[in-house]
Amino acid sequence: GLPLDVLVHCGVHDSNACLARYLRSWPRLTLVSTGTWVVVMAPGIPARNLDPRRDMLGNVSVRGETVPTARFMGGREFEYLCGGASPLDADLGTVSGLLDAEVYALPCFEAQGGPFAGASGSILFGDQVLSREEYLGRFTARERATLASLYCADMIGWIYKELAAIGPVVLEGPFTQNPVIVEALGAILPPGALHVSVDEVEGTARGGWALARWAEPRISDPRVVEVAASERAGKLRARHARWSQRAAACGTTVSPDLV
Repeated sequence: GLPLDVLVHCGVHDSNACLARYLRSWPRLTLVSTGTWVVVMAPGIPARNLDPRRDMLGNVSVRGETVPTARFMGGREFEYLCGGASPLDADLGTVSGLLDAEVYALPCFEAQGGPFAGASGSILFGDQVLSREEYLGRFTARERATLASLYCADMIGWIYKELAAIGPVVLEGPFTQNPVIVEALGAILPPGALHVSVDEVEGTARGGWALARWAEPRISDPRVVEVAASERAGKLRARHARWSQRAAACGTTVSPDLV
């Protein structure tokens, strides 16, 4: 009984809506959509790079393209590592102390999904593995929030490499407001690759809005800024390499039946 001229619009998952926002202007990029899930989407790269044991999959964009994707529950893991600290406690001035003390958060801290699903997360302080109580007692709120930020940057950098993704890399969502994640990713990723959204409205909302106006030329291009490497870039890259070596031993317990 609907009139013949009624328009029907299809809905879309939030991270895919965020990707849709960029596909109009950036046909080839790696998009990092952040929130409860951190979803890394790399349209244009070969699907042969996907490893189902690492929770990598092929999503489908709003244009019908296969989009190699990997993910982890970054928001929940961040909250766990904060241990009651506010995300706003993440502090650039605290990074050097954690680097010098060789403190690492190794995956993973959330059992649901991600490339290290089933592995038991741990905090390394030098050569010592800390219990949860020792971790909360040893580190301040600022240190915990900063370590949580470094962990999320390490995970995103690891996924980027494992996907064999390409730049530019656009960071979207709440993590754009975290200066530690931005600085660490700017060091871990190839020089000049990282761009951060500075739009006052997240890409998910912009993308959902654009789906109903896809053919309209007046839709604005995404607003992003390129992130330059900091003075600590060399130390952060070296730290990430050590983190990656330690993370490799964490393994995964995905059932062979799912592969």
